[in-house]
Amino acid sequence: MSWGKWVVGYFNFTRKDRIGVIILVFLILIILVLPRFFAGSGAAVTTLDTAWVAGLRALEIKQQKKEKVQNRDTDYHTYATRYDRSPHTTPKKQYLQTGSPALKNTRGYRKVFEYDVININTADTTAFIALPGIGSKLAIRIINFREKLGGFYTVGQIGEVYGLADSVFQKIRQYLQLKDPLIKKININTATVDQLKAHPYIKYNIANAIIAYRNSHGPFLNIEDTKKIMLITEEWYNKTSAYLSIE
Repeated sequence: MSWGKWVVGYFNFTRKDRIGVIILVFLILIILVLPRFFAGSGAAVTTLDTAWVAGLRALEIKQQKKEKVQNRDTDYHTYATRYDRSPHTTPKKQYLQTGSPALKNTRGYRKVFEYDVININTADTTAFIALPGIGSKLAIRIINFREKLGGFYTVGQIGEVYGLADSVFQKIRQYLQLKDPLIKKININTATVDQLKAHPYIKYNIANAIIAYRNSHGPFLNIEDTKKIMLITEEWYNKTSAYLSIE
């Protein structure tokens, strides 16, 4: 076989070979084109995802605004009911514009949320509960303390109530006042030990000392005579003398 015939025979393709080459070329073209096709689709999907997220965010913001308005509306009705404010004192429109109680530092909040000043010797539990930081338990304690004392003679005595934090007392102090205090007094010339020690300011040992002094020296001629008792200090006298009498 000559060299030329060998070359021609070597590169001669049968029908089967030609079909195989065509299929191979087709597959190569598909491999080359597919990445571009999917890249374009990916961009479209990404764009769609971004638009979907933006739409959800817009709906969420809208819902938050709606809830904020609803909360303010609820707060207004709570406020109006609790403090019995008339529409002329606190118009709903003004309240909704100034904001809910969470906005404590705004000018509008201070205008809307004002508390009634109460007389501490006549106020009931409802009046005390209406003050900031005072719940039903504290209100009951204040009333009970007032009854045991025989009435308050100074606003500062509210701060002595058990469980009342000083921070709360300072907050409500501006809403407390004392009008014509009617103090229930204890007659130290006739009171028994039990009657004396029932008072929050008179301990058992002092009650005993008062009775012992009376038995030894006769009836007290004036309240200042109690200073002659060794256990009586100037501080105790200044704090308690308003609740003592000799008649």
